Amino acid sequence: MHLWEEGTQEPNLLWNRVAMRAALLRGAAVAAAHGDSARQALYEEAAQERVVDPWPGHTLSASGAMPGALGECPSTEPSQACVEQGKALDSVVFLALVHAGDAATTAVDPVSVTVARTVDAYNEAFCNAYPINNKGLPGIVYGRYLKDAYGSGSRGNPWVLLTAALANVLYRAGRSAAASPPSQPAIDAWRVTFGPDFGTDGAGLPTAFVAAGDSVLRRLRMHVAPEDEDHLYEQIDRTSGHQYNAKDLTWSYAETLAALQQRRQALSAIKHA
Repeated sequence: MHLWEEGTQEPNLLWNRVAMRAALLRGAAVAAAHGDSARQALYEEAAQERVVDPWPGHTLSASGAMPGALGECPSTEPSQACVEQGKALDSVVFLALVHAGDAATTAVDPVSVTVARTVDAYNEAFCNAYPINNKGLPGIVYGRYLKDAYGSGSRGNPWVLLTAALANVLYRAGRSAAASPPSQPAIDAWRVTFGPDFGTDGAGLPTAFVAAGDSVLRRLRMHVAPEDEDHLYEQIDRTSGHQYNAKDLTWSYAETLAALQQRRQALSAIKHA
């Protein structure tokens, strides 16, 4: 079962594996804190040997349509259903990066080349898919995937929670860059994504990532109309920009608040760097 409640025959979807691995690692930490070494060992073994590190198996080929980006389907031998439903490019990968937590993201640092290429590929895809991403406004809004038919025809619409998850990942990148200078290949990859001047001013890369996250949340705020009275919905119409469908969706608030929490942590990391 996919996170979007769609049935699929694909047994190795990225978010599912990441969530299971994160839960097992957190369970191991709790067991260790309670002195239960037996359960700790069982949880760690299940995470490392049964679920296995999922990130390498979902990093797409450098010669493919999204070179070096993360995809929801396995990068080799995905199921026919996964391919037909267009799950290679699915913004659930940003939820995977967020929901993995610090304990499970060592293989994919948010400031890495892989994440930079993922943001670049998804930016291009959703700019092409949604007219409201081509009106000269700051930031960008993300939908689920390009073959999404839920809501209003083919290609679907931007989702509040997914756009907030993008901001969250950018704030995490700022926090990571403040803790340890990114490699030159990572810097180069992000400058392909955001332009050659990204992080070149006096404030530096960490602050540039925070500014990028801010532009995404600011863009979300632009779509909260006065008549919405600060309520968040599930989706944003891809043409008009108006929020609609599932008013007060809890998940939209949860991801937006989580992004704001990461923003505070990133600013704290920058201040103490």
